[in-house]
Amino acid sequence: MTEITSRLSTALADRCCLVLNGGQPWIAFRLDPGETKNGKGRTLPFSAVPALAAVLKDQRAYTREVERRTGRVCRWVFHREGRQIKSIRQVWRTACKKAKLVGMIPHDFRRTAVRNLVRAGVPDKVAMMITGHETRSVFDRYAIVTGGDIREGLERLAAAQEPKGTLKAQFSA
Repeated sequence: MTEITSRLSTALADRCCLVLNGGQPWIAFRLDPGETKNGKGRTLPFSAVPALAAVLKDQRAYTREVERRTGRVCRWVFHREGRQIKSIRQVWRTACKKAKLVGMIPHDFRRTAVRNLVRAGVPDKVAMMITGHETRSVFDRYAIVTGGDIREGLERLAAAQEPKGTLKAQFSA
């Protein structure tokens, strides 16, 4: 695992632990009640995202090695040699600096996640469940629309017109 991946992964450490879903072999993060901003827990099956699954798999191997070496069970996915990470501030700043994203805060990445979900065509309700937004108004504040988004929307509309040129034919008559 690269140092930057390790540092960014560590930034999630205080709220996440590895879970299995009914013994099924998929990787998920369980955010326990009280560990999220809205106080409600949720489970996110990150095995559906291969890059994240790879990070989690590598981290799980590291955790098993620490457990073997120390003889203690570690309940955290991300940790410092089996010890809980209490603060991520310095790690976050260092990771952002190395990624050339100085000044970014976790909510900047949450905003990016919302945009990426919306652009990928994920239904808003599903995206809200993934990001933990309970109200439409707060979700909409994160779903920033740009001029490029508007242009892409109009291009999709034009591509959906059947047969090609139907709209033009209607106005030229």
